[in-house]
Amino acid sequence: MNDVGAPSGGGRQTEGLARYRRALGHVGTVELWLALVCFAAVVCLTIYLVTLRYGFDGAIWWAQEVSQMMIMVSYFLGASYVYKTRQYIVVSFLFDRFPKRLQLHVYLLTQVLVIAFCCIIVFELIAIAESQLSMRTVILHIPRFYGTMPLFFASLSMIATSIYYSIAVWRAAAGRPEEGLHDLEGPLLINRPVS
Repeated sequence: MNDVGAPSGGGRQTEGLARYRRALGHVGTVELWLALVCFAAVVCLTIYLVTLRYGFDGAIWWAQEVSQMMIMVSYFLGASYVYKTRQYIVVSFLFDRFPKRLQLHVYLLTQVLVIAFCCIIVFELIAIAESQLSMRTVILHIPRFYGTMPLFFASLSMIATSIYYSIAVWRAAAGRPEEGLHDLEGPLLINRPVS
């Protein structure tokens, strides 16, 4: 396979890994927009409900379940996007003191643990799918399974993301063993953080 430059100008990637990264980037963009739209819709719906309730003594009967579903979409897809862009909080004062080789091993172990945890979530959601499809929500009477879909898709996305970062950082470390983990991972980010 031929090496191609990473879009950010960082390390080198095979064409297949670069395509995988771009596909994850598109998924990340969709996750971000869905999370933002759902969050904004929940805020608008809540403002409307508060105005309706306290201003006109009215209510919307379906608003609670719709808001709850949109919050689930916003939270889980937003978390998956944050994981792609590495915008989560990291306390690394001890980790940064480890030898470079040990940092890589701990990093790869962490990716494997994320994959294992997300796989457990996916398999458990599949296991309960039949019962969740037969159970209905109280207000809208839709299958409860739909409430688990954001977690299901976010878990699949995080598995794919961890696979990418494991392979990409491992390849980058093989070519530049003297560099720290932050220097290796930085140019390989799937999506750029939103400022």
